[in-house]
Amino acid sequence: MATSNLNNNPEITKKILSSGLICNDPFILFDIGASQGIESHWKIFQPFFRAYGFDPLVKEIHRLNNLETNPNIKYFDAFITNNNIKENSSRPWFPNSYQRSTAMYAGEIINKPYKLNFNNNDSDMIESNNKFSIDDFCINNQDINNIDFIKIDTDGHDLDVINGSLKSLKDKNVLGLFVECQFQGPLSDDSNSFYNIDKVLRNNGFSLFDLETYRYSKKALPDIFYFDIFAQTKNGQILAGDALYVRDYMAEGYSNKFCTLSNDKLLKLACIFEIYGLYDCAAEIIIYLNKNNCLNNMITKDFLDILTKKYHKDISSYDELIRLFNNNPQKFFPHNVIIQKLNKNRLIKKIYKLMRSFFFEK
Repeated sequence: MATSNLNNNPEITKKILSSGLICNDPFILFDIGASQGIESHWKIFQPFFRAYGFDPLVKEIHRLNNLETNPNIKYFDAFITNNNIKENSSRPWFPNSYQRSTAMYAGEIINKPYKLNFNNNDSDMIESNNKFSIDDFCINNQDINNIDFIKIDTDGHDLDVINGSLKSLKDKNVLGLFVECQFQGPLSDDSNSFYNIDKVLRNNGFSLFDLETYRYSKKALPDIFYFDIFAQTKNGQILAGDALYVRDYMAEGYSNKFCTLSNDKLLKLACIFEIYGLYDCAAEIIIYLNKNNCLNNMITKDFLDILTKKYHKDISSYDELIRLFNNNPQKFFPHNVIIQKLNKNRLIKKIYKLMRSFFFEK
């Protein structure tokens, strides 16, 4: 569960970890919907890493715990929810587009229930009897005094998970969340819609930084599935997505309104931005830490040069990037960038021809 911008080789994250800048403060992940295990991109933080995975599939959790060799990664069979949820028996009408989708139709053709499709094809599926919120789990596990990131993928109950974690989001200084959301649904405050998820998270200090959307074609005109599973298709209506929410700590007045983050937390925030391919946001954090004498100039320059290369492969350093932009921002218009690359290629060809004539054609 990630965006297409995911960076599987986060260089400054590796340097931050190898330099020992956050070795006394491990990165802590909560994974809600952890079937198939903790995603590999988070394990870059090992050995300074702790993870708690939750899923209602009892046999899958048993399998994951048997396979896991890291004692700091633990899996729990449970439905994560909001204990204060009020049952709403009368939902308003809404255009349930999924019922008319190619994905639903395909399941009907081969007589494969929805739950089986999304639960590891386990025909003998056993669901957990445990049910609690993230806030309850943290209260019952006093050693968890910090959470850095929460991934939520519950196939329809993500808002309940968020509403059951509001105390932890604040008290544990959670830096970000990656949440599955639906764009179609009932117009009610408790529906698992993007609108409600966005409203709750924004009210608690999190801003939307990235959004991966998923299309579902109608059964009237089936399209090619995106993966080898009866789910999203190449074309069709946008029904669902994965949303990345992170604290926009560099926004003016943020710390006064929401929270103050330690230097360790800010370094982790930069790592999260780098992992999700938001290199400009990571640069903003690095510059802030340098201005506050939390990173020396040499480390800062190294980090900024690495981040520069992610956006501009033809520019040698961060200093050069800023000089070029300050001298003439219009050079960053797309047509000017293309012309510059063409001119560079022409120059390379001319040099090659000159060298060839000098060495081989005499």
